[in-house]
Amino acid sequence: MKEAGIVAGPEKISVPPVPIWKNFDDGREILGFGTIFRKENEPKIHIHAVFGREDKVLMGCVRKNAGVYLLV
Repeated sequence: MKEAGIVAGPEKISVPPVPIWKNFDDGREILGFGTIFRKENEPKIHIHAVFGREDKVLMGCVRKNAGVYLLV
C-alpha cells in the first residue's frame, strides 16, 4: 500500500472511543481482512490490516487517504 490514514486503537477505554490516528506514505506490505457492503446504495469497504516496512509495523483500521501502488 502506498499510503493511508489508519486508526490504531482508542486513546483510552471509553464510549464513544477517541481514535488514535497513524499515517504512512512510505509504501508498506499489507495483510488484512475486511467486508464489502452497500450503504445508501453505494459500495463501502471496511478493512483491518497489518502494515509493515523493514522493522516498522502498524496495525489498525484503514480510514482515509488509502492509495495502492501495486497489486499482485
